[in-house]
Amino acid sequence: VDAEDIVFDCGCAEGLFTFLTYKQAQHVYAFEPLSDYFDGLLKTFEHVPNVSLINHALGDTCGTAYLNRAGIASSITSVPTDTTVTINTIDAFCEENGVIPTYIKADLEGFELHLLHGAKKTIQKHKPKIAITTYHVKTHAQEIKALSLDFNPSYTILVKGVECNYGAPVMLHAW
Repeated sequence: VDAEDIVFDCGCAEGLFTFLTYKQAQHVYAFEPLSDYFDGLLKTFEHVPNVSLINHALGDTCGTAYLNRAGIASSITSVPTDTTVTINTIDAFCEENGVIPTYIKADLEGFELHLLHGAKKTIQKHKPKIAITTYHVKTHAQEIKALSLDFNPSYTILVKGVECNYGAPVMLHAW
């Protein structure tokens, strides 16, 4: 993360990545749909002017979705639960707010491909740096790599790490 970066921390949970990067970024937009975490984020970053907190999930559609509550492993699900959340796309958020991310970090407990589909125009036009988890689904590293390159063939891709249960890569970086 560089001083001029506009960072999107997608699935920020307790805000560790936001906390580690806000001092070196121009601005951080931290997206977290789980109210348990969001309430803490409001207190942590209440006096930090270059952090904007958004109580939304991010995916490939706008509307509402269900959240399977499991603490840090909470995830979007199609199965109805007692927790509904607002869901947005990166493309729609950028258009509505006049902002363009230069760095997208995402850890969405298996919903990462949905996020990328919802960021297609942003990736095609602006080529933000991407750091995205791939270990939640065994095939995601290859699928995320292929989709990223399909949206913007000029990316350089680095896949790294090994997940302990089934050996899937942990993280994909694109720049």
